[in-house]
Amino acid sequence: MKAERRSPFALWLSIAFVATVAGVSAQKVIDRVVARVADRPVTLTDVRAARELGVVDAPAGSAGDSEALKKMIERQLALVELTRFPLPEPQAGSVDDEVARMTGFAGPRLAEIKQANGIDDKRLRELARDTLRIRYYLDERFAPPPVSDADAQQYYRTHPDEFRENGVVVPFEEAASAARAAAAEAGRRVRIVRWMDNLRARIDVEVPNVR
Repeated sequence: MKAERRSPFALWLSIAFVATVAGVSAQKVIDRVVARVADRPVTLTDVRAARELGVVDAPAGSAGDSEALKKMIERQLALVELTRFPLPEPQAGSVDDEVARMTGFAGPRLAEIKQANGIDDKRLRELARDTLRIRYYLDERFAPPPVSDADAQQYYRTHPDEFRENGVVVPFEEAASAARAAAAEAGRRVRIVRWMDNLRARIDVEVPNVR
C-alpha cells in the first residue's frame, strides 16, 4: 500500500495547527493562577508583568519571586479595600507620568515584556491608574505622624548608617531635620503594615501550590 502524499498546503496547515496548539498550551502555563484575593485571580503573568514594569519592587532572579508575589497580593488587597471608598479619578497627566515611569523602568525590553505578558497600552494605563489610586489612599489615610525631638533623637541613635557622610556619622544638630523626616516615615510604614495585616484577616487570600 502506497503512503499517502500530502500537498505542501496540507503540510503547512498541519504545522500551523500544531504550533497553535502549542502556543495555547504555553499560554495556559504562563497564565496559571498563583493566588486568589477575594476570588480575584492573580496570575503568573500578572506577577511577571508587574515586576518587569516596576509596579512592584522585588530582587532580581528567582530569589525575588516570592517577594513579588507577596507584593502583588498586597496590591490586590488594597484594590479590594479601595472599592469601599469613593476616590477621585487620577488626572490624565498623572497617569501619563506613571506610564512613562513604568516604560522607562522596562527600558529597551518594553516591547518584549508587553508581548510576552499580553499587555497593550490600555492595560498599561489601567496599571498606572491603580497605582495612583492606591498611592492617593495611603497618602490621605496615613499621613506621617508628628515626631518629637526625642523620637527624632531615638531614630538617629538606632539608625546611624543613615546619617553618615564620608564614613562619619554627622552630629545630630546637623541631621535633626533628616532624622525627624525618617522617623515620621518609619512610623507611617508601621501603620500601613498594620492596616495590611488587618486586610489579610478580613479578606480571603488563597495561595495554591504552583508547580
